[in-house]
Amino acid sequence: MKFELYGPISLSFAMIVAFLALGFFFFFRTQRLIFKSHRATGVVIDLKRRHSSGRGPSFSPVVRFTALDGSEIEFVERWSHRPPRFQIGEEVLVLYNPKNFQKARVFTSNIEMYFTSWLFLGLGSVFLLVLVLIAIVSALAAFFLEGKK
Repeated sequence: MKFELYGPISLSFAMIVAFLALGFFFFFRTQRLIFKSHRATGVVIDLKRRHSSGRGPSFSPVVRFTALDGSEIEFVERWSHRPPRFQIGEEVLVLYNPKNFQKARVFTSNIEMYFTSWLFLGLGSVFLLVLVLIAIVSALAAFFLEGKK
């Protein structure tokens, strides 16, 4: 009886390609945000309470900054933290697109900015390594089993 791995391998390969593609997509999107955005100093003016889990609520900073054209902008950061990462009155670095202020982000660190891309790239790479190891072991097993016949 011959065992065929092509179906599961094809599915696994498609999943790996999807993870790597998402990783590169998030990586280049973050690159574009960091290198093409305008920068401003903002101030945390409030903490917005987000959904509550069994461990308690998380908080997103509400930030106000002045754009290059002099307009005052307020936005709520998409990410939330528990406990709050920032305190009211704290100054933060803001990255923003002057054509779309609502996509402004608080720059915290490169690790946090690239977290999603590294997560997908890392998982895709691990899955690829596992798939390659399975293929090598399968090829060696088939070679040695054929040699015994």
